[in-house]
Amino acid sequence: MLDACTSRPRGFGLMALFALAALLIAAPAAADWEPESEFAENSTYFGLAGVLALANIGDKVGQNGSEPIRGISSAKDAFGVRFWMGHRPIPYLAFEIGFQYIAPIEITASGGRESVSTYTGSLDFKGYPLARVLDEVKEGRIQPYVVVSPSITGVSGTEINSPLAFTIGVGGGVDYWLDSDVSLTLDGRYSWGTSNLRGLDMVLVSLGARYHFY
Repeated sequence: MLDACTSRPRGFGLMALFALAALLIAAPAAADWEPESEFAENSTYFGLAGVLALANIGDKVGQNGSEPIRGISSAKDAFGVRFWMGHRPIPYLAFEIGFQYIAPIEITASGGRESVSTYTGSLDFKGYPLARVLDEVKEGRIQPYVVVSPSITGVSGTEINSPLAFTIGVGGGVDYWLDSDVSLTLDGRYSWGTSNLRGLDMVLVSLGARYHFY
């Protein structure tokens, strides 16, 4: 569990824009390069992963007028699952639509204990900046990436009014290809809550597998 009193990182919007800009700037280079590795080819895929959610919640979740959770002293880490479908049109970029469920996060607040589950739908933009550099390393099987994940998150188990809000995740990870059809993925990202879910921040670490179609 991360300390509930840990200060929330600032400037996450600028971080997200910077990461997305980096992806867009890197993308045109792919037009002049054909990868040697079969693992960087155009593919469509689906994936399934287990998720560890490390809570980094301040002293309040929500905003005034939304019946926020106040006086938070602690929040326990939780586990969940994520399912997604994606497409990688060029070696440097991939796009994914995903759904994530995090089992109840046990929050101790001034009003007592609450068990808050989260449900998130996301559109992920993934960039592979080292695709060309690592194309011939281990046959191109190791592929690190960065990710920006604008999302909509809802919660249950709390009295927050309109418990649905925009969230955003920024992070990175690495894919490892077992063969031309199956790959493993290790992902880590920081997720920020906004509006009625402001303060619902967490570090998300996931390990999963993907199956690819060509």
